[in-house]
Amino acid sequence: LLALGLYNLMLFVGLKERVFFHYTLFVSGFTLAILTFNGIGTLMFWSFLGDNTARLVALGFTFASTMATLFAQSFLNTEAYSPRWHKTLNIFRTYCWLAVLATLLLPIPLALQLMDITGFMAALLLLLCGGYCTLQRVPSARIFVFAWSIFLLGAGVFALRNLGVLPSNFITLHGIQIGSALEMLLLSFALAARFNKLKRQKEIAQANAVQALKKQEALLELKVAARTKALEHLANHDVLTGLLNRNGLARCATEVLQRSRQHGSTVALFMLDLDYFKPINDEYGHEVGDFVLKNIAKRIANLARTGDHCARFGGDEFIIIMEDVETGDMLEDIQMRIEQAIRSPIKLSCGQSVSVGVSVGVSTCL
Repeated sequence: LLALGLYNLMLFVGLKERVFFHYTLFVSGFTLAILTFNGIGTLMFWSFLGDNTARLVALGFTFASTMATLFAQSFLNTEAYSPRWHKTLNIFRTYCWLAVLATLLLPIPLALQLMDITGFMAALLLLLCGGYCTLQRVPSARIFVFAWSIFLLGAGVFALRNLGVLPSNFITLHGIQIGSALEMLLLSFALAARFNKLKRQKEIAQANAVQALKKQEALLELKVAARTKALEHLANHDVLTGLLNRNGLARCATEVLQRSRQHGSTVALFMLDLDYFKPINDEYGHEVGDFVLKNIAKRIANLARTGDHCARFGGDEFIIIMEDVETGDMLEDIQMRIEQAIRSPIKLSCGQSVSVGVSVGVSTCL
């Protein structure tokens, strides 16, 4: 009993779970009563008490009944699974504390009678509560009922021996001690199972936390990558038209010229300067002007081949860089298609149409 009490006290210190502390108090009170009852405690520790050792028995068993009730509430988690039983046991525990105080004040015979009544009531109430919790499938309720039944069986054997119904032998003489020891061992095993369950829950919680952190880290990396890509796009593309800006054009032109030198291919640069665009801005406003520029940019992008580079160089100036082109008729054909596409009318939201011209300059690099 002392070993079980110390073991669960250490579990309470390590885990901060109150159920282990309640069990320790229950074992401590029962141990005090048993040591006094069987004479070992009186012989080794408190022989100076004399006739008052009987009062210590009453005190120990009554205190054990009180702590057993508190332990049952924690172990079965009656507050969550059975609120009515939890209130009932709270009331009974208040009575137990009053009984503990009474064992210190009443004459010894009355104190022992009060001990018997309190112990019987505690045993009956906890057995009924455990049975109800078993029907409600409360975790560990079955082992609680089994352990408590073994204790009651031992106490019953001891009582029947005292009444002369059963013969006096080792089992009947020490029935209450054997029953209590088996009961507390079973409850200790149940608490050990709870300890392992708490440990597994903690490990699962830690694993889930690590997994969540990894997931958050991966999401953060994706967001950073997306943000970096967006910033890179903003740094190299025109906000209005979506075409390359000057910075993006310079980077592409450098790469194109390097490939041209390596492979000996021809590069063509088309410089487009819109004509009659300023009157549209002056007459219809900058919103319409921006709308016209967007449409021109789409037409230029549609004319370009895969791998060509289109850029907005200035307010109404655009550039197209083409790789692997043939000089002569091919360049004239491209220039003609550019002029036709840009000069086509652009229908405004107000229903009117506007047109712009374009001046095209071509430069080639061999």
